[in-house]
Amino acid sequence: MTNRFDYKNFDLTVVAFSQIGGTLVSSLHQNQSYLNTLNSVANNLKVDYWREDNPTNDNPRALNSGGARPYSSTLGYFDGTYLKIKAMTIGYNVPNTFVKQWNITNVRLYATCNNVATLFSPYMKKGGVDPQPTGFGAQGVGGVGSNQMGRQLTVSLSTPPTRQFLFGLSITL
Repeated sequence: MTNRFDYKNFDLTVVAFSQIGGTLVSSLHQNQSYLNTLNSVANNLKVDYWREDNPTNDNPRALNSGGARPYSSTLGYFDGTYLKIKAMTIGYNVPNTFVKQWNITNVRLYATCNNVATLFSPYMKKGGVDPQPTGFGAQGVGGVGSNQMGRQLTVSLSTPPTRQFLFGLSITL
């Protein structure tokens, strides 16, 4: 969805993107990830592990020693819903009275930010990174049945979306 707003010599363009539903597979949250070994809460992702003083059902108890936890790959499945501001541009058109003396038709200053913010994401609430998928299928995802996930969207650290800033000057002669 693209919205454009104008007020006097200023303009603002906002591009929003949303995905509703779907399954997002996070290689960061699976036991195969070097970031989440499920062997303790130290030096891992911030995960709401079950403990006697924190009896939640969000994630199983962390292991105190090495070894694989059965079905730990299922910890990487999340609701793929999110709402994201993909781009925002603010511009200013210099009044013609200032630029006519140099035989210029129009001067516009602008600033653009790409990958502005994620406004809603169940995945990010659970400690995930940007929910925009960086791959599909079993790419970067391990675990049982990974060869059967041809339609799954995956998120990993291989190519995370980055925030970019662009500043410009447009001159029309």
